[in-house]
Amino acid sequence: MAAGLAAGALGSDGGGSVRIPAAACGVVGLKPSRGRVTPAPGTDALGLATAGPLARTVADAALLLDVMAVSTPGDAAALPAPLHGYLRACTERETGPLRIGVLPPTAGQHPEAALACRRTAELLAGLGHHVEEALPHDPVEYLADFTVLWSVLAAAVPVPPEREERLLPLTRWLRTRGGEHGAVRLYAAMASLFTRARALCHRYAEFDAVLSPTTDQPPLPVGSLVDPDDPERTYLRMLAHTPRTPLANITGQPSISLPLHRTPDGLPVGVMLTGRLHREDVLLSLGAQLEQARPWPHHAARQTAKRPERRAR
Repeated sequence: MAAGLAAGALGSDGGGSVRIPAAACGVVGLKPSRGRVTPAPGTDALGLATAGPLARTVADAALLLDVMAVSTPGDAAALPAPLHGYLRACTERETGPLRIGVLPPTAGQHPEAALACRRTAELLAGLGHHVEEALPHDPVEYLADFTVLWSVLAAAVPVPPEREERLLPLTRWLRTRGGEHGAVRLYAAMASLFTRARALCHRYAEFDAVLSPTTDQPPLPVGSLVDPDDPERTYLRMLAHTPRTPLANITGQPSISLPLHRTPDGLPVGVMLTGRLHREDVLLSLGAQLEQARPWPHHAARQTAKRPERRAR
């Protein structure tokens, strides 16, 4: 899709897995609100994951969400379809001045990620929005409970015992951890995360959207986060690379990654906006406004790839 070979794509975001690849590929990725898209025919018993669209433009992402936004009987969470489509929200309606909170940089954040956030904040202010610094949040606040849920989700997937060794070391480690948790520990982790979600929503309630880099580093070489001898270290490195994306999975808020920045050597850096509960329309309208003010290349892979030299006959 980033190379222009497909119009759009679907992903499943339980901790950032729509927004993170969108940031790495220079495209738009939207995690909808909890309950906006049915998990059928599967289930989302723990409330972290939801399907979301990836596209080269905000309008294409909105069009995909118009098709995806539906609930079915038996869903644990369900939202009614919007009266007006999401495509209309980002093509026909202005958001008006919004209050934007900017999360402060984290320790170890790459200068290009910090620059992407700062330039976007300046752009938003120039467009008439009220931009101010927001209180930080520390992933340590929810890391332990979040890991319980993630490991249980991994352990719940049926895998024949004779094929277990074919899984990645990280997946096997998560499955082992998940199998060690009893029902009481799982329930306690869920209760703790829901309590934390309320506190986080209250912390940022004054803002229409919260701005941060999607990831703390530009796209990394394949395998650079993997420790082949220590899957737990791999997991912690992954979370350190994307310390803010799980926040919206815990709260259930909509969150969008926009490809608003590139490093001097052409690598895309995503910028993330997390909105109020159930207000994908505002995020999409704001994203379309930013795209119009600072357009990004829509066929990034084709533009940066070198053409092969023709051989002389």
